[in-house]
Amino acid sequence: QHTVPSTPLLSTKMVRMLATKEEFDEVIAGDKLVVVDFTASWCGPCRMMAPIFDALAETYDDVVFVKVDVDANEETAAACEISAMPTFH
Repeated sequence: QHTVPSTPLLSTKMVRMLATKEEFDEVIAGDKLVVVDFTASWCGPCRMMAPIFDALAETYDDVVFVKVDVDANEETAAACEISAMPTFH
């Protein structure tokens, strides 16, 4: 059983923001499990989830955690049929 860890005070593992569809395709083509946070800067629930997502990235080294800003990377959001934020894929 997995529990959500408390948010670390200083994060050493940065969650990468994917800027293009090409970056997204490259990341998901890898061998590791990938968790994608589709987010938006104006989204209140997204901002509330951000520290939890970052803490999960700190905890699970064998998983790749990335974010996609749906406004800045519309091509990826459209390809993944994202219609609400936050969406985890």
